[in-house]
Amino acid sequence: MPAILLTPLVFVLGANFSQTLFANAIGAAIVVVSFLLGNKIGGKKLGYFMSVTVGLSSIVWFMSSIGSAWYLGQLVSLLFLLLALFESLTKKRLLMVGLLIGASYLSRVHSILLAPFFVILLFDKFFKHKRLMIRPVVNFLIGVSVFVVTNTAYNYFRFGEIWDVGYTLIPGIWQEPWCTEGMLSANYITAHLEILLFRLPNFSTTPPFITPSWYGLAIWITTPLFLMLLFTKRSIAASLSLLTLCVFLLFSALKCGTGWTQFGYRYVLEGYVVLIYLLSINIKRTGLKPIHIVLLLLGVIVNLWGVLFINKFGWVGF
Repeated sequence: MPAILLTPLVFVLGANFSQTLFANAIGAAIVVVSFLLGNKIGGKKLGYFMSVTVGLSSIVWFMSSIGSAWYLGQLVSLLFLLLALFESLTKKRLLMVGLLIGASYLSRVHSILLAPFFVILLFDKFFKHKRLMIRPVVNFLIGVSVFVVTNTAYNYFRFGEIWDVGYTLIPGIWQEPWCTEGMLSANYITAHLEILLFRLPNFSTTPPFITPSWYGLAIWITTPLFLMLLFTKRSIAASLSLLTLCVFLLFSALKCGTGWTQFGYRYVLEGYVVLIYLLSINIKRTGLKPIHIVLLLLGVIVNLWGVLFINKFGWVGF
């Protein structure tokens, strides 16, 4: 999907068009959609707050400043998921929601695991009087299937089979120390959880004393605001949404390699669609409080530190 989006730009502007500039634009688009979501849920004040949260107080800032293929695929995937969320909260056209989820799938295949989150949001469109409605389901599946079928055909023409096996074709991949158990294994889960929840920066007795780690950084450090979700009342729909996120993260954690080199834990990025929605709903319910502002500013400082230390000074290591 990033290649599809880049094609007209390269056609018009030439093969030297900056992929980093394109990543900057995708990051900016994510910020705009975050504003629209916050505005839809709780008004302009919440819209501005969520746009700053996503744009400056999360790993979206760092990832959109780089332009690498790995980061770009995830950013594009998140953008389409956020657009699907906005459609789910506004016009609720199931065909369009399906198309947007499918577009995200064409960027990051396992983002399809977040589809149940949208089914939860649109429960009243799929079910009427506790009965499953066939037409909405068909519209939703048609939308998703457009890109699933496209990807299947693409795999067949490039690999001779319908599955995404490109990663397994990397020369020497099975000799790498992080893939000793094959491509997918439950033995990799602890390494992923360690980065997601517990990984700290690198500390040193010499300047600059505290530097980012290429291995990653815990999510509560890069976006402290997400901690608020631990202390808020959750509905059944919110609990099911978090369960969907956990399934997504669990599948991501089965993969060999934990995402490095990275700032933060990038494999959670697509899951931001759930976290952004739940955070917006909770802030709407409680109103903006001083603790929200403090956590937002802490996140801005952390992400500014990461962007400057890595991009400007090269103060980063394993």
